[in-house]
Amino acid sequence: MKKILAKTTALILVLVFIFAFSACKNNSAEETTSAETATQAVTTAGNSETAAATSSAVTTLPEETATAGETTAAATVTAGQTTSAAAATSAETETKTPAATGINAPVGTDIADIVAFYNRHANATKEYLGKINVQRDMGTITTITKMGWGLKGILQSVLDRQLKDKSENKTFVNGKNPTDSNDTLEKFLPRGGGEKMSILTAPGVKRASCVQDGTGWKVVIVLKKEVSTIDKAPKYHSSVMDPLEIDSNSLDPFTLGDGKVIYGQINAPYDGATLVAKFNKNGYLDHLRMDAPLQISGKLGYKNKGNIETVIDGSFWGDMTFKYL
Repeated sequence: MKKILAKTTALILVLVFIFAFSACKNNSAEETTSAETATQAVTTAGNSETAAATSSAVTTLPEETATAGETTAAATVTAGQTTSAAAATSAETETKTPAATGINAPVGTDIADIVAFYNRHANATKEYLGKINVQRDMGTITTITKMGWGLKGILQSVLDRQLKDKSENKTFVNGKNPTDSNDTLEKFLPRGGGEKMSILTAPGVKRASCVQDGTGWKVVIVLKKEVSTIDKAPKYHSSVMDPLEIDSNSLDPFTLGDGKVIYGQINAPYDGATLVAKFNKNGYLDHLRMDAPLQISGKLGYKNKGNIETVIDGSFWGDMTFKYL
């Protein structure tokens, strides 16, 4: 499902958030002991931070108005602890909480550890070879907040035609659809065939948390707001999402010009996309929810008229449920 954004299609990057979702990778063979898992999480986090040092043309904005509690989230009180006992436990002690399976989840708010865990188990879910059913629901909402010459209605009809809600349910065995061998779990999940489901790195994350959730874990990751030109995908958002390509005919009768895209909220607290993932005790995804706001601003052409100032506010929501059969 890997797509390449072309400049002729870039202004409609509201579609960039019609992605399947990201989760966390589980190297099952390497996670036979808690010690091995902890070592791998540290190594992965270190590699992620090194990779993040290479810059792109996309700008990650600083937090405009960091309110109290934005940069950290409360750690979970484990079962059996009293409130006072939990408070006395150091953050360092709470960093790792082993499950019955031997998987060490980074319970707490350490961004690097949580991102490493998320990536590892997202990729493991994509590589799952047992029988799995995936329900995927997606939708996009767009509002044209600025456009001249009475063309809002025409453009909105084009957007509505292209941005319909979509619901799919598929079952895979050994990574393949039993009714179509060319339809694979790898292609169905982001970021397309041959790509890992998530390669997110810690510098792109504004805040993160991991808490115990029954016999598994709940991970919440909030990305930093990013700004990019219309012909370039955002570095961090695109590392966990897969854009949908729209050809130039899809925008007829409009043509595209220069512009920019804000990936995130345009008002405080200026968050980027939010990912909420639930993992089972085996380290595979049970559920993933994504909410991703964005704004596109630039110029459109219409027939013999050009340079029409246009602003589109949009948001994407997505939901995936996994069942292991």
